[in-house]
Amino acid sequence: MKRLAEEHAPFLCSTLEHFEREGCTTRADAAYQPLLREISKASPACALVHPCVEMDNIVECLVSAENVTHQSDKMLSLSTQFPLMWKLVKTLGHFPQPLQPLLMELLRVAKAAFDVPEQVEGDGEMREDSSFFFPMLPVRRDRGRYEMDQKAEQSSCKKYAPRHHALIPGLFTMFCSHGPEMVFYDNCCRLHAYCLNRDPVFFKNTWFLIDRLHWKNHTGKN
Repeated sequence: MKRLAEEHAPFLCSTLEHFEREGCTTRADAAYQPLLREISKASPACALVHPCVEMDNIVECLVSAENVTHQSDKMLSLSTQFPLMWKLVKTLGHFPQPLQPLLMELLRVAKAAFDVPEQVEGDGEMREDSSFFFPMLPVRRDRGRYEMDQKAEQSSCKKYAPRHHALIPGLFTMFCSHGPEMVFYDNCCRLHAYCLNRDPVFFKNTWFLIDRLHWKNHTGKN
């Protein structure tokens, strides 16, 4: 495992060495397992941690000598911006410093998803059309065309839904000029990746969430 980490994921080396020192050579301590389980999935990193100025400030505190658990405002921010890390810190009573490289890599990858031009070129031409869709609103502007539309998307989420296997997937939405703050949807695991692949800047500050009622049977996604 260490040899593989050194070659493919060097940011994991200090974490693995920490586990080895703690005597956890085959299985990580229970406190770490939820975080490790989620980062091993194919979900976007920004589904775990929100790349924002607030998170940058929290990271500075985490990697310093200060104990973040003594700062209620930082802990509150951590609970909303990176819930899994908050749970780990709360359980241990401190941030384990060997996780620094892993934390920085997660934040780097999360930010990389939005390293795109602010304005995406597209077909925004207005048009008149006699077609109407529920709730009887006329079509004024076509959906944008995206490079990812030509590529097959593979999902590792294998949620089994026997009652709704024949429904056509899709959403009917109307937004302001900025993206929504939160989206609750039973297929959010796939919707999040779909949105990031097409208009990441618009959805940069959006949390995609699945409520507990629909969470059962979701696998491979966080």
